Amino acid sequence: MKNVIKIKPLSDVETIAVLKLRNFNGLKPVKCEDCGHSTDFTRNVFRIYGIKEDESYDYEVYGMISTHIRKIYGIDRVFFKSPNSKFYADSACCPKCQSTKIIFDI
Repeated sequence: MKNVIKIKPLSDVETIAVLKLRNFNGLKPVKCEDCGHSTDFTRNVFRIYGIKEDESYDYEVYGMISTHIRKIYGIDRVFFKSPNSKFYADSACCPKCQSTKIIFDI
């Protein structure tokens, strides 16, 4: 039987807590690809359940999760992170043009 993957969008309070985790914000939003804006991005973080540790670096799994988030939530780009052995998809939205095509960098 295959694992069931569950994707849960975090509440604002949960997102704030996750953003404070050590090593979570090493990779962060720096620029909107559509308009060039570079500050005050809104963050959307999703907790992902049902991924084995050896699958948390699998590009096929990334693609499947990214496609689901794009279809259900309308978010163009997510970045995968696994601080404290938990698996997350991190995304951002531009406050100026509402694009979710945000460039993340260290």
